[in-house]
Amino acid sequence: MLLVVSCMAAVGAAAGSDASPSAVPSAFPPSATPSAGAPAGAKILATGILDAASATQPSAPPWQYTSTAATTSAPAPSASDLSQVTATGPGRPTPHPSRVPTRQVTTAPPSSGPSSAPVPMATSGGTAPSTSAPAPTASVPSPASVPTVTSSSTPPAAPTPRPTLTSASPTAGPVPSPTQTAVGTTVPPAPAGFTTVFSDSFDGPAGSAPSSRNWFFETAPYFGANEWTTSTSNAYLDGSGDLVIQANESSGKWTSAEIQTMRDDFAAPPGGKLELTASVEMPYPADALGYWPAFWAAGAPMRSGGTWPASGEIDMLESENGLNGAAQTFHFGASSHLGGRLVSCPAPSACLTGYHTYSVLIDRTNTSAETLRFLIDGTAQATYTEAQVGTVAWQAAVDHGFFILLDLAMGGSSPDRACGCTTPTAATAPGGAMRVGYVAVYQNPA
Repeated sequence: MLLVVSCMAAVGAAAGSDASPSAVPSAFPPSATPSAGAPAGAKILATGILDAASATQPSAPPWQYTSTAATTSAPAPSASDLSQVTATGPGRPTPHPSRVPTRQVTTAPPSSGPSSAPVPMATSGGTAPSTSAPAPTASVPSPASVPTVTSSSTPPAAPTPRPTLTSASPTAGPVPSPTQTAVGTTVPPAPAGFTTVFSDSFDGPAGSAPSSRNWFFETAPYFGANEWTTSTSNAYLDGSGDLVIQANESSGKWTSAEIQTMRDDFAAPPGGKLELTASVEMPYPADALGYWPAFWAAGAPMRSGGTWPASGEIDMLESENGLNGAAQTFHFGASSHLGGRLVSCPAPSACLTGYHTYSVLIDRTNTSAETLRFLIDGTAQATYTEAQVGTVAWQAAVDHGFFILLDLAMGGSSPDRACGCTTPTAATAPGGAMRVGYVAVYQNPA
């Protein structure tokens, strides 16, 4: 997602959106392979977000592309709508697709603290979830072995054609969300009618790594982003029920971290619902230019050769440069997206003050009219429908499993464009951290 805003602008005038690349550089040789510890199907995608089967470079200049909005007649872009962006120059012109875990990954060091089993997870109260929920397919290794996760989805047979939308605007919906409004470090119980199929409250000794049964690190450098590490100075448990992802700087070199769930089978069943939610406190150092926190999900087909964004990307939270707002975006089709605006957190709290819950609810109750709803602190922000996207593109992007990602990037084309400078700057304060109290996945079976 590219969040292009003025660093001095108010949130109401800020916005964000992904660019749709027509060309990206090759960051890895076609022969590159994932390191030990990657889930089954994880691989290096030789040409970034392009089809894994193609190792050739596009003929267009590698650092130039133009994004168009997912609408038949998009208005000229404004300061609060980044549905059309032209990006030039090195850095990270395709930030989220370049972060999709089809490259080298490294298993998190085993935590000495308690870690929950991946299928299914217990709730915060220690009560096992109901057996009425479908049991995902996964193999649970010992901490010393290489984890293997079997995707429950099949990648699209061919790239999804660009859909025709009836509207790119959010559709308000009166249906209440099951999202819990509680924030902090305790995983809320599943809403009525739902079952907790995964949760992590990040309990464990201070300074230990997140559970290697639940998460793995991505470490591969790509598209100008070289900050990812597996160090517990960048991603660690604080001993009080929080995951901390911290950006550090030493002699001009910045480091940070990204973790992803081992599982990629979080899916809304036909006739049912799925909610992905997390309690997050965004970083807000004195000078935050370059800080780029994110909580998002990518389609399981991306781990088995699927293409972006046809396989689906759902951004529950992104922000940048310390701006007091959050962007939520749905990516689909050949190069389309809906959403991407920075919005304020529900009153009276500011997004940069304390913990907030960021969620998406995928509703397949009516498989002929499915919806995807974004929420902040349980308040609906936008609802998108299958009718807006088109059945073919919707099914390819939504009707399969997902995996979850948490990261704190430093710099890149989106923060750079927002401030009209290269980030991080010499004034950017190191040590800022994104704190995650819990991640939970709730499923309402058919």
